[in-house]
Amino acid sequence: MWRPASHSALMLMLIAQALPAFELTFVRHDIQQNYPRPWSISAADVDGDSDIDVVSHAYEGQDISWWENNGSQSFTRHTIASPILPLDIQTCDLDGDGDVDVLAALYGENRYAWYENDGSGHFTGHTIGNWNGPTRSFVVDLDQDGDMDVLAVACVGYPFGPDQLEADDLQAGRMGWFENDGNENFTQHILKDGWDHANSVHAADLDADGDLDVIATAGWAHQLCWFENDGNQNFTEHVIISGWGSPGSAWAVDLDQDGDVDLLATACNVGQVAWFENDSSHQFTQHIIASGFQRPHMVRPADLDQDGDIDLVTTAVYGNEIAWFENQGDQTFVKHVIAGNYSGACGICLVDLDKDNDVDILSAGDLGYRISWWEQVAAGIAEELPTSPRNRGRPTVLSRSQAGTLPPGCRMLDACGRVVPAAGRPGVYFLQSGGRVVEKVLRLD
Repeated sequence: MWRPASHSALMLMLIAQALPAFELTFVRHDIQQNYPRPWSISAADVDGDSDIDVVSHAYEGQDISWWENNGSQSFTRHTIASPILPLDIQTCDLDGDGDVDVLAALYGENRYAWYENDGSGHFTGHTIGNWNGPTRSFVVDLDQDGDMDVLAVACVGYPFGPDQLEADDLQAGRMGWFENDGNENFTQHILKDGWDHANSVHAADLDADGDLDVIATAGWAHQLCWFENDGNQNFTEHVIISGWGSPGSAWAVDLDQDGDVDLLATACNVGQVAWFENDSSHQFTQHIIASGFQRPHMVRPADLDQDGDIDLVTTAVYGNEIAWFENQGDQTFVKHVIAGNYSGACGICLVDLDKDNDVDILSAGDLGYRISWWEQVAAGIAEELPTSPRNRGRPTVLSRSQAGTLPPGCRMLDACGRVVPAAGRPGVYFLQSGGRVVEKVLRLD
């Protein structure tokens, strides 16, 4: 029988007061090695079999591929397009037929393309439009007419840094969108031309007027801007910050959960990650989350520790680092390093890959020639072991037979710190791992 509610509530109150800051454990699994220069990575059910597959690309490998998940996170590679020169990919249902297509910025071919899925993981390529140096894109129904459009940026120069440019490559960039007519015929609309090294783009309703605005960065113009939509896709530019060292990775999210849309961004040249607080009148205040990153590349939001606020995951290309920043609930952040030796850490995708109700991380290691997934595990317990408990959030639910198979070094403790035997009475307990009580609540049924 389950203990009375009052006793359970008391146990949880004691746990909340006694436990240290939340610590997550991630276990790396390489999906593909010797994959030259992967830059971005995405996840979706490509073949419609209800598990999560992986899509990525290799710039120097001249390839776009998808990796079929067998349901147990064992992956088989299938080529989508090769030889080809992609710098960015994302998954989407561009044609609205219920399956997963792939959008690509083909930097080396000066065009944006999409790859139409026939529903079983076989793809046909189509060109969306031709721009010099396409770098990133984002799929969204910008004009809200029921089909998916494509936001795009192009940097018109070698994307990996000005030190690798020839003199005649020092050209400006472009930001705009491709309007879908409903039959995947696209018309380009340029929102800003001559914008030096335009490198990221996103969409959200920043001013809460019911239409979608555009957020974008230009690295060598050192600007983060938003473009206000009047409802008819006429846009007015507003500079959020200028002179900030080569910003990128713009993303919109209500980070402080006050009902308006805030922004995230990185600054490559000064090694910073920041968020920009919206005052609900679309005036923004910058807050530095972290400094000292060696070329931060990407920042993405998710509630990793399942405590109701929004945490962040970031990568640093030259720092070879993947880290998550734990939100303390007031938008102050504690850094936790997931990996400090993941060579060329760049693209990430946050997804519950193994469907165990927590957030895992997909990553692309540009300089390490690999793509990987990082399994979030319960208090260091390897979840792939059939005798170990599955992490179902907080608390983890165990039967008494499962409690008897905890790995060595793991014990259950009651509120007084006493060891609870595997055949103990049903209740809510601490977990001790390696001699240390960790913030993982176990419920013994």
